[in-house]
Amino acid sequence: MNHLFAVSLAIFIGALASIQSAVNSQLGKHIGGVAAALVSFIVGTATVAVFYLLAGEKGLKGVTGVAPYLLIGGMFGAMFVFGMIKLVSLIGVSGASAGVIAGQLLLAVVIDHFGWFGVAKHSLNWVRGIGALLLLLGVRLMSK
Repeated sequence: MNHLFAVSLAIFIGALASIQSAVNSQLGKHIGGVAAALVSFIVGTATVAVFYLLAGEKGLKGVTGVAPYLLIGGMFGAMFVFGMIKLVSLIGVSGASAGVIAGQLLLAVVIDHFGWFGVAKHSLNWVRGIGALLLLLGVRLMSK
């Protein structure tokens, strides 16, 4: 996969996340936030099951041998979906998305700096620090 395609795909997936947040928030108004998150994950699980079958991967046998912390991604995904259902009605899709993106990037800087989870270390410097402050300012502006 070339770099331009990968970046374009990332932007497309980000756009899908905004649609997901908007429709889940509306669903939550009809059936409640927790129920909307549950429906989202049921539909998502069915979608992933189709992808899994089409991909022809090895199977799930190896999952028992991984470190337990590698299994918490779904829990964080559930927190994201439920949180966005509530946040969109309070600060809009753009404000909620800006906050989520800032949270991702700010923690990414910390993870990079310390090399947590086995990633290569990338030290925090003044340029990244200014970027982090600008991110926070952007969240403030987007959530107005």
